Amino acid sequence: MKTTIKERLSIDHFFLAVAVLIQIPLALNTGYFNHDELQWLALADTDSISQVPWDSWTDFSVFQYRPLTFNLWLFLSHFFGYKPVLMHTIQSVFAITNALLLRRCVMTFGACRLHASIAALGFLLVPFVVFTHSWIGTFADQLYLAWLLLALLCLCRQPPADKESRQRYLTPALVAGLTVLAVFSKESAVVFPFLLLCAIYRVPIRDLLPSLVASSIVVAIYLALRLDIILFSPRAPGVYTWAIGNIPVRLAEYSMFPFLQNLNEIVAFPWWDKHQLVIAAIGALLLLITMASAGVRWLFALAIVWGVALGPVLILSTGSNLYAYTASAFVCALFALAYPHIKPWSKGLLVVACIVALLHSVELASHMRRVGRMQHHLYADLMPLLPNASEAEPLRIRAKNAADESILHHLLFAIPTYHRMPFSSRIEVVASSDSTIRPTHLMLRDGTLVPGMEIQSH
Repeated sequence: MKTTIKERLSIDHFFLAVAVLIQIPLALNTGYFNHDELQWLALADTDSISQVPWDSWTDFSVFQYRPLTFNLWLFLSHFFGYKPVLMHTIQSVFAITNALLLRRCVMTFGACRLHASIAALGFLLVPFVVFTHSWIGTFADQLYLAWLLLALLCLCRQPPADKESRQRYLTPALVAGLTVLAVFSKESAVVFPFLLLCAIYRVPIRDLLPSLVASSIVVAIYLALRLDIILFSPRAPGVYTWAIGNIPVRLAEYSMFPFLQNLNEIVAFPWWDKHQLVIAAIGALLLLITMASAGVRWLFALAIVWGVALGPVLILSTGSNLYAYTASAFVCALFALAYPHIKPWSKGLLVVACIVALLHSVELASHMRRVGRMQHHLYADLMPLLPNASEAEPLRIRAKNAADESILHHLLFAIPTYHRMPFSSRIEVVASSDSTIRPTHLMLRDGTLVPGMEIQSH
């Protein structure tokens, strides 16, 4: 059924309003989640923009070659790094932009405006995505997805007949350029050409072939320069180490994580908790049953898209929430396209699975905001104390609540300066299990510091 212009505008306005509402709690986060945001802030805290230590565009020997991502991060940190709410707001603008691009892609592939809008809003609410949009250190994933969606839109654009000849050359050039931007953003872009094959749903393969070849050539050049470094350069055990045997384990973790409660990061996946695993497995199974009711080809497409979009990260020895960001977008898009074919009886199963995942997302957003508040209060209390501390006589801080100890470590790890004052070198985290060292200060649950003796005297 065709919608009127008024109905289209109503859906568009509804989509944008809800997308903004979803992002507001994340945008208003008063602090940061991890040490990397604060490390990049220290690098970018210079007198002028010309003094910022920009990432090299031509040094292919580094383990993480992401010049577009890192230079954008440095640029934003230089101007706005000491204003976390503004940084999170910029992150939210990226998030809404990707949701808009996803919505446009899904409509271009043939879904109705309403289904495309719900899919894009659902994308913003996926636990993997909520985590990614809550952490400033995830520009790589957002940029990569944006270039990918733009490339798919280029492939599916129908040019006027009189421009077909020019378009035959322009589209491959645009797709190649977007592939270059993708490999400048994140290593996962090595699967860029494979994900472009999704356009077969709308465009004959003979028309896609020049663009697929152009994108593949870019990736082949990238791999020729980088594959040995990515796979075999020295690294710490457990950090980016890999093995082919990790694939089934990682695939199971990423498939079940959205339906687990009380789990903030996939790296702590509770393989020992059979009760939680059963609930999570049921949630994943509900999605599979729902998609299977639309037909075997839809179920097959779901498995292929999920596996390919995760692709390179499945061989890693540890998982990370943000690695499933792009895969989440493709799954949401696929459900929107399949929805008219899904049997009515199974749509209720989809609703149940989505509610369980949404509860996890709310919990994740709450956790990320709490860590942000802790960082805000912790750093506010540290600043007047740091001038009187030194490497020889550091501030010794213990988390009053043992469960917050890992957060304390994350917020203080290897940060050279803050407001240009020596930072991590003047701070020592005291383990809650260490009775041999008396802390000078204890961190409360909200991140504020109190003198160590004040707590001990109670």
